[in-house]
Amino acid sequence: MTKPINILLVDDHPVVRAGYRRLLETTPDMQVVAEAADGETGYQLYQAYQPDIVIVMFNPNQIGYKDSEQFQFGISEIDSTQLTK
Repeated sequence: MTKPINILLVDDHPVVRAGYRRLLETTPDMQVVAEAADGETGYQLYQAYQPDIVIVMFNPNQIGYKDSEQFQFGISEIDSTQLTK
């Protein structure tokens, strides 16, 4: 059995997080280890769980560029992709 890919979801909508969790966990080697409704909690959970992937979803019209940098959690060692609505 291979080690699962651990995932952290960050989105302010619980229904969206639940949908992504359901979709991701249909793949046997993917496991959502934590969910956060905001960037601050997401950062804390990142530190606690050290997931392999962090999926962050936000509306770029509601936050500025400087704020979007916070969603990278200040971790320069990881690649980041941001999903927008």
